[in-house]
Amino acid sequence: MHLFPRPFRGNESLDAEATQSLPKPVQARHIRLPKVVRPHFTPHQSRLAAFEKAKRLRKLHLANADSSSGSGRFFSENDSLDRCAPYTESYNALLRQTGKKDRTGAVRIALKMKERGVPMNLQTYNLLLDILADTGDDSAFRVYEEMKEEAAKNYSAEIAPDLATYTILLRACERSGAYDKAFQLFQEMKAEFALQPDVSFFNTLIGFCVSIPDEHTASELFAEMLERGVQPNVHTYNSMLNVFSSAPLAVIEQMFNDMPNKGISPNLRTFNTVMKVCQRLSDYPRVFSYFDELKESGIPPNVVTFNILLDVCLSRLEELSTKPPAAAPRRVSSPTVSPAAPPSTLSPEVLRPLAGSEEDQDPIASAVKQIAVTALALFQEMVQQRSLLPNTKSYNAVLAVLAAAGDPKVFEVFEQMQQQQKAQQQGGGKGKKLSTAGAAGAGVRFAMTGGSSDDSLLGLPAIPGASSRGGGGSTSRRRQPSSTSPLGEEAASPEQRGAGPRGGRSSTSSIADELSSGDDCVVEADLKTYTSLLLASEKLGMFEKALELFDEMLAVGIKPDKLAYTKMIDACALKADVARARALFAECRAKQIIIDVDLYNSLLRVLAEATDPSVQELFEEMLAAGIRPNPHTYNALLRYCEKAEEGTRAFALYTEMCSRGSTVKPNLTTYSILMDICGQRRDTERVRELLADMRKRGLPISVSTVNRVMRVLALAQDPGVVEYFEMIHRDGPAPNLESYVILLGYYCVKGDELILVVFDDLKGRGIAPDLRVFNIMLDYCGRIQDKRKSLRFFEELKVRGLTADVETYNALMAVFAESGDPLILKVFEEMNENQIEPNPSTFSILIKHKRSLECLKHAAEQRLLLPPELARWIQAKEAEAALRGLDVTAAAGS
Repeated sequence: MHLFPRPFRGNESLDAEATQSLPKPVQARHIRLPKVVRPHFTPHQSRLAAFEKAKRLRKLHLANADSSSGSGRFFSENDSLDRCAPYTESYNALLRQTGKKDRTGAVRIALKMKERGVPMNLQTYNLLLDILADTGDDSAFRVYEEMKEEAAKNYSAEIAPDLATYTILLRACERSGAYDKAFQLFQEMKAEFALQPDVSFFNTLIGFCVSIPDEHTASELFAEMLERGVQPNVHTYNSMLNVFSSAPLAVIEQMFNDMPNKGISPNLRTFNTVMKVCQRLSDYPRVFSYFDELKESGIPPNVVTFNILLDVCLSRLEELSTKPPAAAPRRVSSPTVSPAAPPSTLSPEVLRPLAGSEEDQDPIASAVKQIAVTALALFQEMVQQRSLLPNTKSYNAVLAVLAAAGDPKVFEVFEQMQQQQKAQQQGGGKGKKLSTAGAAGAGVRFAMTGGSSDDSLLGLPAIPGASSRGGGGSTSRRRQPSSTSPLGEEAASPEQRGAGPRGGRSSTSSIADELSSGDDCVVEADLKTYTSLLLASEKLGMFEKALELFDEMLAVGIKPDKLAYTKMIDACALKADVARARALFAECRAKQIIIDVDLYNSLLRVLAEATDPSVQELFEEMLAAGIRPNPHTYNALLRYCEKAEEGTRAFALYTEMCSRGSTVKPNLTTYSILMDICGQRRDTERVRELLADMRKRGLPISVSTVNRVMRVLALAQDPGVVEYFEMIHRDGPAPNLESYVILLGYYCVKGDELILVVFDDLKGRGIAPDLRVFNIMLDYCGRIQDKRKSLRFFEELKVRGLTADVETYNALMAVFAESGDPLILKVFEEMNENQIEPNPSTFSILIKHKRSLECLKHAAEQRLLLPPELARWIQAKEAEAALRGLDVTAAAGS
């Protein structure tokens, strides 16, 4: 079927009646054309006239394209198409002037040629195909079939398709997704027209194998290249690496190492492809090894390169959150301890861990923090590059890593993202690049901190910093910088790209979109951005910030999805805001978001933090809806039991989880909550059973887990706390600051002088004591009434740059209270200078003894017991009041 009506040819046979009915110019093929009288122009005038004509045609084309008719015509009714000279080259010139997307104009030109009997040559067909190739339909293929018919009918080699024709048709195959058609055309060009494909043609076909995908066909094409003597280039290997991206790493490395053997230097796209393959295979150290080799080769990385490295950090982070860490290699049996002693007067506040203190030594938490440091270093290195800036994908990757690590720098990065987006919008378009000075002027600075984590406990691969060299253990292969542009296919010449008559881009330019689509600096905060920020707000305990971000997301027109709602409901647990959490949950249902176990778990956690008894009702509703609970569901219920001090119900849930028919098994969080419940009940026997059960299940016993056991034993004054400490001190995991705090508190209550030995061992291990440690030591000095030691510990506290709090001063007063030492007044004076107000414990310590009570009266007379601001106000007003004879103290007291 022809796209256009085929014109009458003079050498075809017609009957007499039909011949007589035709117009005379068509009957006689060789007729004399009327002489056209043309005005005389000089060459300079001719060029000016042609230039002005082209300008008029261009204006007319734009006017027609914007007209309400929508026809997009290139010519008007009275244009030069009807007045064009009846020569093939004249119409070819019009086709060259036709807009790339003006399919209607190109078709009108072809129809006019058919109407006037002007023959179409090879250049005409190629120009027409070049316009129709981008339409995405089969019009280009229909023209190609007509082209073959005309060539076969007239036995004319001038109309036969050439290599440029088939190169354009490959582009048409890509635009229409007809990849099978491309290989059919490849066979036709060799069988019917004996054409020799070049390296660009082979590269395009190999690139099509990425989309299919077809490793076998790509291998055959590569072998045929070598058989025909067509030498592959760097783009050939890049396409082959993309085709075999799912193959074993040995195959990828074989191709990569084969390039220098053939005198081909890898370019930036090559390294990006290999690094992306290594990332998919979870070989993260090798990704950084290739990154180091890329920089050693003198090729500057681009945004895609850094995005791959940031994706590596994000992938490793996701593995840590989904896979349980490996158990510690050395395990010993639980120590045999004596029966628990009766509970003492030890306050639970003495053994209360500071927020995040145990996590600093936890293997998973340390690994997460180290990954965040690496991602931030990579991001900073990218920002410092003068030729590129991060794009949306870059920001989202680093924000996700920092949010998972609970790093407050996440908001600094977001602020920089907003500044870059604002500058981009002010620049009048997307993708506007900022200078390095402009980025520095944004006022965003990142403190790059080094340090390493004990990743060997978890079998974590070492992720080197951005400036490291030779990471991953592979030998670096030094090569000369590639003569090819580092942008790869994007910078190739039109001939190398297999361009058509117009010099269009090769069809392979859109293959492996994952590597080529991110090479810009377009920045726009999207749903992923705000979801990461909501997670960071929840981890950092910033409920108001989460509300602000959620409202901002809605204001800019971003619709939250299930994950965003989940993170926002999680943030509601910070303030136990049940009403807001239920409203968000109802909003999800109203928007027909599928309510799954994650949304139920988030709402259950909010109810648990609020100690809302409806948590059981919500759990039953979840089961009635056919949603299966997971460990997070039971952990939320256990958290409610802990808050409501319902230990019996908590262990009933634990028994249910451990039953044979249960599909939900306890995890690390489960045991942590249960151990804390044992601390409430001083249940030393049950906490030992929990630790033994963890070992049976193969769960890792970290130092934070042992610390929980020790805390329960210390609260119950069970001497087993000493043996557990000796166990981890001897066999690991190594005790941390929290371990020492628990043991020091245990010895403090007993008044045992072994506390001094533990304190020295703490410093001997290079662990810096914090304020809790010194408060315990001062409390011990008060119990044994040792003034000298108390002053020594108080002085050491100041030397270490720690700031004393009210508990520190209370412990110090307890040393001098019994003797009524005047130093009590000095303590009050220092508290007043540091603006620290006494609390009820301060007075309870002093009123126990008669002498210290006298000191308390003197402190009151000197107004040392008043709030510091009020005391200064009274002192300032006394001089003024004395002149008038007023009693300012009495007025202030009232």
